[in-house]
Amino acid sequence: LHQGPFDTIGLALQNHLLSDDWTRVDIAVAWINHSFSNSPSGEGVFDLIQAFETFLDRDDTELHLTFGNSLHGSEREGVDLFRDLALGGDGRAVNLYAFQGSETFHPKAYMFSNEDTQRGCLLVGSANLTFSALVNNYEATLEIAAGLADEDFVAAREFFDRMQAYEQQRGQEEHEVVIDRLLLGGE
Repeated sequence: LHQGPFDTIGLALQNHLLSDDWTRVDIAVAWINHSFSNSPSGEGVFDLIQAFETFLDRDDTELHLTFGNSLHGSEREGVDLFRDLALGGDGRAVNLYAFQGSETFHPKAYMFSNEDTQRGCLLVGSANLTFSALVNNYEATLEIAAGLADEDFVAAREFFDRMQAYEQQRGQEEHEVVIDRLLLGGE
């Protein structure tokens, strides 16, 4: 159990991203903003952008991020950090999905997996991809490590696949317009 601010989820995410154990990362969060990427200097320092870059620069890795924007909690600059990650290296597989259903999108789930080893690590709790959630807040995140055939991982994979398929139905060109509308408030 990760309990910020004493045992931050930000440091746990960095450690998983830097591990060679994982080839795929799926993230579903209600909010993402640009402040999530770095902790302050000192004990427990992390740099998630560098960790994502390191992860994505390894062969055959992919990142899938589904985010919401309830109460306008997501920021364009946060999404742009992930777009920049996709453009920053040859062959980087980064997929962004802006949830646009009529329901409130409120998950905070992070899944690391490797099909070759059939292993996974699932982090589920209260932490969005924001600086406050990853560093300062009293958040709780449960970490489960097991085989991908484990019922928790099968259910998590189904959840992530369902969210991503829901957003993929719209096509990439419209998807860009949706992200602009959600984050900038335009039509």
